[in-house]
Amino acid sequence: MENYFTIFCYQCRAFKNQTISLVMNILIVDWKLENEFFLENELRQKNIEYKIFGIPNYTIEDRKSKIGSLKLYFKYFKLAYTAIKNSEKNDVIICWNFTTSLACGYLCRILHKRRIILALNIIAHQVGKLKEIARKIFFSPVVSMKRYFLTVNSSIYINSYSERFNISTEKFFVLNDAIHTHEDTLQNTDEGYVFTGGEAQRDWDTFFSTCNKLPEINFVCIARKKNYDQTLITPKNVKLLFDTDQDIFNEYMKKSRMVVLPLKSRLPCGLIILLQAAMMKKPIIATQTPSIENYITNGENGYLVELGNSDDLAEKIKDLYFNEELQFRFTTQLFEFVHKNHSPKQYTKNLLEIIAAIKLNVK
Repeated sequence: MENYFTIFCYQCRAFKNQTISLVMNILIVDWKLENEFFLENELRQKNIEYKIFGIPNYTIEDRKSKIGSLKLYFKYFKLAYTAIKNSEKNDVIICWNFTTSLACGYLCRILHKRRIILALNIIAHQVGKLKEIARKIFFSPVVSMKRYFLTVNSSIYINSYSERFNISTEKFFVLNDAIHTHEDTLQNTDEGYVFTGGEAQRDWDTFFSTCNKLPEINFVCIARKKNYDQTLITPKNVKLLFDTDQDIFNEYMKKSRMVVLPLKSRLPCGLIILLQAAMMKKPIIATQTPSIENYITNGENGYLVELGNSDDLAEKIKDLYFNEELQFRFTTQLFEFVHKNHSPKQYTKNLLEIIAAIKLNVK
């Protein structure tokens, strides 16, 4: 349940035949432990200079309650101000967090600063009609800026976001999430239970219905309490935990036999957990969504199930749980696939190409 809130600022210079050279002036703003953010390591290997700023007074407790989340929004604005203050005219501010990109946009308007803003992997799940209208009004002053751009995890999302928030499709780029480490450094163990967990947008109704259909199998679930429906009845074969530390979360996942991602929406969610599980060489069953399909091909390196279909999920859990040969095939093929196609190196290359394209087309 880890999130990075990152801002990069950089300048590019176009030369003849449209070759792009990066001026060594990059700011990276993030909360993290030193040397543990994959993009920082990649930039260092490319000898690109950077500085790091942290979210002011960040604490994981801010993500565990609604009041904490409200405090976090104020910290996003302070973070955005820091980025704008430490950047120059026409620098590119790349926001790992969509909320921070909105803060940057508003501050650029208020302070009359000329910056290019790139919001990485916009995620805005559908809400009620009135909230959706309020969002559209709130987003509009920023997303309408000529120097505001976004990435999505799949091209399928572009038209949806464009229509919902009146954003030109020309502002979108496709950028798939990457694994956060180069090597598989996590010991693979199997204590026989099925694991699921994550920050939000988990379909607990469907998942618990599935668990009730499989009494012979034990499950461990870790949820964010503020997003959890407390009226749900926990099945007897489920161990339910809330708001664990990241190390405990990883430990439970590491000791599981397999990982299930029952998702509540077709919009991007569950990708951080999916990639962690892939690195741990855990077989994965996930709800079929456009972003999940970037990584899992049904029956080849994992199983995909229909949204909200507990029968389909129960059948595939049972099939995979007792089949060691299939588990090995799924984990081996997924591990190799993400290393080849979604490595930190490939992600960084794709990101730099997007920035170069933006700089060539923005005057």
